[in-house]
Amino acid sequence: MRRLPLSTSLHKEIARERLLRDDALKPFGDRLETIRFVCSFDLEQDILIYADSNGHIQLPLARLRESDSEPVQRNEFAPFEVPSPLQLDITGFPPPYQNPATIIPDRYFAFTSRVISDFASQCCHILRSYYADTAFRRLAKAVISIATCDFKVVEISDVRHLDQDLQSALKIARFDLKERAEAIIPGDRKEQKTYLLLSIRHVMLCHVDSTDKFSYTAPIPFMNGSSPPFPDAIRLLLQALSPAFPPRPGTPVHSLPLEIQDRILEHVSKGPVEAARLGCG
Repeated sequence: MRRLPLSTSLHKEIARERLLRDDALKPFGDRLETIRFVCSFDLEQDILIYADSNGHIQLPLARLRESDSEPVQRNEFAPFEVPSPLQLDITGFPPPYQNPATIIPDRYFAFTSRVISDFASQCCHILRSYYADTAFRRLAKAVISIATCDFKVVEISDVRHLDQDLQSALKIARFDLKERAEAIIPGDRKEQKTYLLLSIRHVMLCHVDSTDKFSYTAPIPFMNGSSPPFPDAIRLLLQALSPAFPPRPGTPVHSLPLEIQDRILEHVSKGPVEAARLGCG
């Protein structure tokens, strides 16, 4: 392997720790700021990106391939601005809006809200900037797993059913409804259907009743990397996923008074999360 012709100090910084990621990590400006710098290789644009608390600079990778040239110096990098996340145009979702009436148990909502808020806090460095579709799919899958108390991720959904653009997601829902309607045999009973549109930054629901009437909720801000998730967004997420909630526990322990249940749950695990997950039903 040929060493890159970098200056000694910059080469040591890059070689100190390398980690393959789908998106550029930006842990600058919050409690996650424990890393002094981040180097990213954008192979599609053939550039090296160096980021620290002062901003972002970049250099064509072709410069690093020059075997007989002088070592690369920091002043050869050009500064650039990282694109900001696209803002949702709310005018693309005109009323009337649907208001789901599903009741979410207070204990389930309280527990899930704390876990989702912690997840948003841990991912704030990703949410503050534009991220790739691969990262988006993992974020969306993680949110759904948390909302259904299924913390073991075993499958990534079909790319076709996940899109960061909420308007594109709405088109996917309408197209899926059309395909299903064409596949129904005349005389068969039409079932109601709910679509969860989750762009991470916003969440909304689409509902199709037995008469094929298509309605949707207003888009609600969800995770933005700067503030905790909105409670209304968490409640809407739980309403959409309520059919996937695990069944209420039916062990002999759950027939005991709550005070005794709490004492038993204290010994389920060393940490509080697993006990809360089992006891929130």
